Amino acid sequence: MIRSTRDGGKTVSADTVGTSFAAPKVTHIVAALEAAFPEESTLLYRALIVQSARLPAWTNSLDPKELYHAIRTMGYEIPDIDRALGNSPNRVTLTTRGLEHIKARQAKVYQVKVPENFLLQGEGFDILIEITLSYVAKPRRTRRNRRKYLSTWLDWTCSKRGEDPDRFLNRVLKDYDAPEETEKDDGLFQWTLGKRKLGKDQTSPNGIDGIVKELSRSTGTVQKDWATEDLLSFEEYLNYDDGTDNRYELVDGRLELVNPPTFRHLLITKYLERSLDQEISRLQLPWLCFREAGIRTGWRKSRLADVYVVTAEQVREFLDQSAVCQTPPLLAVEVVSPESVKRDYRYKRSEYAALEIPEYWIVDPKEHQITLLLLNEGLYEETNFIVNQSLVSETLTELSLTVEQVLAAGSIQ
Repeated sequence: MIRSTRDGGKTVSADTVGTSFAAPKVTHIVAALEAAFPEESTLLYRALIVQSARLPAWTNSLDPKELYHAIRTMGYEIPDIDRALGNSPNRVTLTTRGLEHIKARQAKVYQVKVPENFLLQGEGFDILIEITLSYVAKPRRTRRNRRKYLSTWLDWTCSKRGEDPDRFLNRVLKDYDAPEETEKDDGLFQWTLGKRKLGKDQTSPNGIDGIVKELSRSTGTVQKDWATEDLLSFEEYLNYDDGTDNRYELVDGRLELVNPPTFRHLLITKYLERSLDQEISRLQLPWLCFREAGIRTGWRKSRLADVYVVTAEQVREFLDQSAVCQTPPLLAVEVVSPESVKRDYRYKRSEYAALEIPEYWIVDPKEHQITLLLLNEGLYEETNFIVNQSLVSETLTELSLTVEQVLAAGSIQ
């Protein structure tokens, strides 16, 4: 570093802070990225450099106001060449390759499926999620404000949990038809910066989605934001109590509120539980039938089943714990409600198959049918029963039960 000698001191010296230090450090990282990814654009280099930067650990304990001043002082902090160039056992960076061209009023959806073994590694740890967008657009000759100097302005957002990609795309495009001041995030993660900030004369943070209310990630052509996910372990879920009567399922370490059932739903599940109990008693089997109890379906997953059948041995050692079966039931039954269609037909079907529950019934009052699924080599083979057809169960082979009987239980004469 070349210094002025006007006030004394050395002409040449070294330092570890300041732009004179930052420029060669960043240049060194860029050169390493170019050597590792010679076919990629400089936009990727810029994104990886910003993505590799991380605030000091002590900022994690700051309140929002203190964090605001820290970010104003340090920005995204010092980039790290190792994080920019590769992954590690506890961190992975996913990138797009090549140049992506997006026109005004267009959007692209990227799906990232997190492998189950990644979630296993996170047991007992917080998970840090970082997203960086780097782009370039043609400038306007005239500008009215900071966001109008580019011909096209890009932004990113996350889907809601379980949201269909096409529906997510339509929602995003519809949201962006709205005035800028109405733009809101989706609430899946608690982002640090968010997409909106306090306006010039605004004092209330209502509707502002970031932890730091005075800053927004959407004010430049490189946008980074981060969120820390404090996932619940299965053991924490068993002991969770928020002081309400709300019921939750555990999905990948996150709590998902389950809406109260309808009366029709309750009448059908009550009838099924009574019918299955009677058959078990008639056959004198050492089995038990439970209604609205839990089933552990994964490392950080637990579902609330409408009805299921288990052996007495499966619950004997858990009598004084939360009613969550930790081994596969013999039979599981779900009654479809308007808000549970995708959950019952898609998510629970795949989770119950992975758990190797031998038999799964989906009772659908709206479609006037019962779908009976039998496990065969890891996949369910389904049979649909309607009207006066009798169910053919492999778990209770002598059971005499028709679709009409089950669905009629949801009515009051």
